[in-house]
Amino acid sequence: YVHASLNFGGGVGAVVRQLAKQQIDHGDTVYLLARKSDYFASEIAKNGFARIVYLKEGNNVIPKSVKGYNLKRDFYKIKSQNLDKQIVLICHCIGVVGMFGSIPKQTIIVLHGHVKYSGYLSKLFYKLLYKRHRSRNYIACSKECADFYFEQFKLKCKVVLNGCTCVGEKKEFYPRKSDFAVGMISNLDNHKGFEYFLGAAKLLSKKYNFIKFYIVGTNSEKFDFDGFFKSNGIENVIEYLGEVKNAADKILPQIDLLVLPSIMEGLPMSLIEAQSYGIPILATEVGGIPEILKDGYNGFFIKRD
Repeated sequence: YVHASLNFGGGVGAVVRQLAKQQIDHGDTVYLLARKSDYFASEIAKNGFARIVYLKEGNNVIPKSVKGYNLKRDFYKIKSQNLDKQIVLICHCIGVVGMFGSIPKQTIIVLHGHVKYSGYLSKLFYKLLYKRHRSRNYIACSKECADFYFEQFKLKCKVVLNGCTCVGEKKEFYPRKSDFAVGMISNLDNHKGFEYFLGAAKLLSKKYNFIKFYIVGTNSEKFDFDGFFKSNGIENVIEYLGEVKNAADKILPQIDLLVLPSIMEGLPMSLIEAQSYGIPILATEVGGIPEILKDGYNGFFIKRD
């Protein structure tokens, strides 16, 4: 199996890590087609889950989402080293394919969430991009995601929900500092709604003194968490732990409630991993979340605003 992406962090990385482990357990060989700057791909490889083949970057005059990569060349190079095996190329973002990228006919493209565009020209670009690659095999991470791509770009997708392996023994990585721990684990982009989590922590800390809040994930927006905590007087009740390797194993066993106040979603891995630990969830009713979260059974829906 050959997995290709521009970034193996966040939910994409979690999915690929799960797939790679299962593929290796079945006796398959796994490769990652990744950029040299992709720290997360290196981490997956360090764990013995895959071998890395670095994408040829070339010049940066033309954006990679337009130019794409010559994945066909890399694919057949790997195939020449594994002549006795069937090779499957799985692209985990359309950006690695690009408008003019070259890929084999049997390539699978996985859609992990909604494509983000702003304005007419941006949407037109993606319409042309998906039209060019419409004949490929598409997999969407949820039915809602598949419906979105059909409505917006007339793409027909098969639906395969994200999943994770059963958890093992719980281990103590972070000492508990409160009677009740609330966590948010996510790539901290604006569409993840982390500002709602901060606002809730500020309000609840005034009423309850036994709750501790944790935020985990890549600070994509370069938000000044420490400054916000201090200016709002909540530095003693909330902590930003940054990017934590294997957060599902290290953080989830320590929390009592997972909160995901997303504005837009595909099918978040942190939610699925929390379910595997039996942790209750508060989440917005967006994207594919309603397909695996039953209100009042394994969690509760919260208003997006």
